[in-house]
Amino acid sequence: MFRTAEAAPLAKNLSMDLGGGISIELVLIPAGIFTMGGEPGQYPATMPGREIQITKSFYLSKTEVTQEQYQALMKRNPSHTKGAHNPVETITWDDAKVFCDLAGKLAGRAGRLPTEAEWEYACRAGTKTKYNNGDDLASLKKTGWVNTGPPDDKLGTHPVAQLEPNAWGLYDMHGNVFEWCMDWMADDYYARAPKTDPVNLVETTATGRKEAWKVCRGGGAGTQPNNCTSAHRHSYSRLGKHTIGFRLLLEIASGAN
Repeated sequence: MFRTAEAAPLAKNLSMDLGGGISIELVLIPAGIFTMGGEPGQYPATMPGREIQITKSFYLSKTEVTQEQYQALMKRNPSHTKGAHNPVETITWDDAKVFCDLAGKLAGRAGRLPTEAEWEYACRAGTKTKYNNGDDLASLKKTGWVNTGPPDDKLGTHPVAQLEPNAWGLYDMHGNVFEWCMDWMADDYYARAPKTDPVNLVETTATGRKEAWKVCRGGGAGTQPNNCTSAHRHSYSRLGKHTIGFRLLLEIASGAN
């Protein structure tokens, strides 16, 4: 089920200047209700599907944060596959958080990573299908850089915004790089999460792991299609790996929705 809350007249697009002619473009994601998870054939960690309410609209970067954007604020580029317009990767969760904090201060708003509920809601953009533009591989190839052969983390990234966006104007939500979320991973979180603005801030150890891992979503260029769906949940050590990047979320002041 999907319903969009009636939005107040907020700007649909936001441009944030990072200096040196470099900016981040963000789009308004309206508050609303959607069904999170519950995709047939997916792992138990995505079950059961539940109706979730996102009560506050927010701005989300149109693309994964690029290497030139990251370098503009952080003064370094740790990426494995170099390219100014490729997504920054080989990013720890903590470094992604620092970038979002700095970007928020620059914008005069609270900046952070999206929760995994916000991420899936934004990815779906009103859809109920496997991917945000359909159920089949042909649909996915129009919107996401994925690997149709065996999994291969060595496959490089691609410049952002080269494929079709979803209905809300977000690019590369499927594939290219995994994207960090705010939450800690917990296999049973879908079953016990609150139905309003859920986020798992408790450091939890998922099944079979010795340490707590952070959630990341979307899959990478070396990831098989079934692991790049709107509902699929991934997690990694917060120290990251060279297939993980992130998006910037800017909050909207209370009462502005």
